[in-house]
Amino acid sequence: MSHSDQNAAMAAQVAETVRAGLPLEAGLRALAEELPSARRRAAILRLCDRLEAGESLESALASVKGAFPPDLAAVLATARQAGFAETFEEYARQQQVATQLRWQAAGALAYPALLVLAAAAMLLGALVWLVPQFMEIHGQFDTRLPRLVLLLDRLSRFVIGFGGPVLIVGIAVAIVIPLMATTSGGRRMIVGAFHSLPLIGTAFRDIELSRFCRMLALLIDRDATLPAALRAAARVGGNGELRSSVENLASAIESGASTATAAIQRLPAPVRHALRQADQGSRPEVIARSLRSAAHALEARCRARLGTIVGLAEPLVVVAVGALIAVGVVVMVLPMIHLISMLSS
Repeated sequence: MSHSDQNAAMAAQVAETVRAGLPLEAGLRALAEELPSARRRAAILRLCDRLEAGESLESALASVKGAFPPDLAAVLATARQAGFAETFEEYARQQQVATQLRWQAAGALAYPALLVLAAAAMLLGALVWLVPQFMEIHGQFDTRLPRLVLLLDRLSRFVIGFGGPVLIVGIAVAIVIPLMATTSGGRRMIVGAFHSLPLIGTAFRDIELSRFCRMLALLIDRDATLPAALRAAARVGGNGELRSSVENLASAIESGASTATAAIQRLPAPVRHALRQADQGSRPEVIARSLRSAAHALEARCRARLGTIVGLAEPLVVVAVGALIAVGVVVMVLPMIHLISMLSS
């Protein structure tokens, strides 16, 4: 189960418990009993102990780290003020939408990726095992080979000679990337590099922006102040550039409207229009509605881009793999036919 699925399940379970008439502390304790993570379970139980001792929710959340993800903790802090169950149910729906979009993106990439991996495996096997045997046969008869065959022989020698170091580097990269993902700076670097990819990177960036807009609208609906709501919503996902821009905007709003106008200009275009209304003094419900409209537009654009990826990637990969196989067959078979004709004459 992904993090989004886990967060959605946690939110839905607590909302159901509270809607049944139980206090927040009881709902959290019931949630803790079913969590697989012992660390998170212990953190939630410590949070419940502090709440039952009379500590405020905001203070308890600040003191107990690791009980909830940052965005879920922000929802919990604002939901205490009004509509706890409704807020958590809306949060769960938002997580489900984000998960659905991610699965669509993964599905759009799955088939082309499998084809590319299969073609790479076939090419690697031919270069390591088939080409050397082929060249050895031709070497015995001292036949003149086309340049393309000689180029293939050089590539085979390179792969065999440097395959070990390349494999070691690949294993090192496969180890380093997950380690980088455990740090906030490393996650920002990975997410930033991924978001810079054409089509698929922009599709995932739209998913993150949509989550930000929906979370911000939810927090504004629950009477959170705009700077606090901006900072909490920016914790959704790993978009470090967005988080930095939003932090600048939140600080600008706290310091004065003139600097806020300039800070809004540095935000992504779909978010800009909705937040300009806040700069113009619009009511919170109008701002929240504009943010949800921006989220809908981002999700529609994301689905359109995923459709483009599916429409372009599969035929292009099929043609590329077919061409690769055809070239390999021609390069290997034509000299063999020439050799057989020489032997038969």
